[in-house]
Amino acid sequence: MDLTTAQEAMYQSLLTRSTSKQAAPITDRDIAYLVRRTAVDLGVDDQLTTIDGDSPAFFEISETPEDLSTYSAREQFTELAHKAPDADAYVSCLGAMLKGRAKYRRVLETQPFADMDQVGPRGLLQYGEVGSSELASLLVWRKWIYDIDNRAAQDTGYFIEPILASAIGGVPAPARSSPVKRVSNPTKGRQVDCIKNRIAYEFKLRITIAASGQGRWAEELDFATDCRESGYTPVLLVLDPTISTKLTEVTKAFEDAGGSCYTGESAWGHLKSQASEVMVRFIRSYVESPLRELYTAHAASEGRLPEFALSDEGARLRFRIGDVDWAVHRPGADVDLAEHGAVDDDADNMFPGP
Repeated sequence: MDLTTAQEAMYQSLLTRSTSKQAAPITDRDIAYLVRRTAVDLGVDDQLTTIDGDSPAFFEISETPEDLSTYSAREQFTELAHKAPDADAYVSCLGAMLKGRAKYRRVLETQPFADMDQVGPRGLLQYGEVGSSELASLLVWRKWIYDIDNRAAQDTGYFIEPILASAIGGVPAPARSSPVKRVSNPTKGRQVDCIKNRIAYEFKLRITIAASGQGRWAEELDFATDCRESGYTPVLLVLDPTISTKLTEVTKAFEDAGGSCYTGESAWGHLKSQASEVMVRFIRSYVESPLRELYTAHAASEGRLPEFALSDEGARLRFRIGDVDWAVHRPGADVDLAEHGAVDDDADNMFPGP
């Protein structure tokens, strides 16, 4: 059995390490696990002759289990790809999530603490309210939490948007090769989260009323017009249903350009209506269900947050939430990785086209 051109491209995308210095390489052992996990999820594991070994639930592993098969990861991927339609895309999306989670672990391990020169002036807002030693520590902890949260927001977008594109059978279009051109400058392309047939999708986890640079927001509003003038129907999907003036404004821009906007439940419904049965299973298992569980857990707390603590133990950082604690091992903070590992040069082109 041979892989098709599209399947070969997907397999190579699994092996390709992103340009970020904090990215972790994916190994044959990882791919073998991804194939086994996909086979179990799709209920075809007992029909495959090339795979063996454990396949624990994806969100329960800290490292991929050993591959006991005598067949190569490529042979296992090939057999699964021929056994179940869209299994190749399923493995590819799961691999992107594996890479994203591994990269964020490296962020936690390597993100340095700020120097007082960087954050000290902010202390003037609270100087004298608490002791100088305590305030200095607060400034450093606060900046570190801000930094890792900012990275979490970036890295989530880097792998969630291409996953959604792949799940519904489309492909991301990086600006350099995008068929959607700017009305203001037709020689320049617009980055598009997903193109499927003649539809240009824009994915958003959320749109808030937070102030945005005028130029940046104008770019958001111009997207729909650029799509229409390039012969594409613009469609906006926003997973967070929270109403805001910004959401209302951008929705009108899409509708005025002949497009549409889906938010919250309607966004989830549209995604699943466009995806194959196999990829609907992926969206539900690895994106929608975990997010719903987090929302439900937060709602159950009625907004009352449990005690939170962070402690610096030198070789590791210890987190405590309520009665639960865990540690992040810190082999050594790396300023170079933190400064140059933030952005993937190829973040807008994670998955190959068919």
